Amino acid sequence: MKEEIRLEEQIEKYSQQKLFENQKAIIIDDQLIHLITNKTLLLKIGFEKNNIHLINASEENFYNQLINQLEDKKYEQNPPFLLIDYEMPHMKGDELVENILEFNQYNNLNIIGVSSENKFKDFLESKNIPFIKKPVAIDTLETTIKKYLTKQ
Repeated sequence: MKEEIRLEEQIEKYSQQKLFENQKAIIIDDQLIHLITNKTLLLKIGFEKNNIHLINASEENFYNQLINQLEDKKYEQNPPFLLIDYEMPHMKGDELVENILEFNQYNNLNIIGVSSENKFKDFLESKNIPFIKKPVAIDTLETTIKKYLTKQ
């Protein structure tokens, strides 16, 4: 009986990893600890290391870095998940989301707000974009991404 349960757990874990293995993500945050933590969480749920890109929003040109990433051909068929922080020095998360949504070619992006700021949550809910409160729990992140994938 115990072996059957373990086998079922292994099968579920394998299927889950297959679900996420071709998914791509761009994490935008100004704090290195959050960039690393969110990357680690994505790796743990099955994202591949080379499919996760980090953008340090404390850098002045972070917006240009993001646009350059989004224009990369690798995202044409499979748009990335964007994990966006709110409190950043050069542009707040709501302004970044508004800028992204202005471009029609980016309408199919999978945006997820990640912050401790409730005002960001209210803004995202008005745009029908999911919000995850920091510190990010792995099960919440996984469930949120799975919801996006079932919509596609």
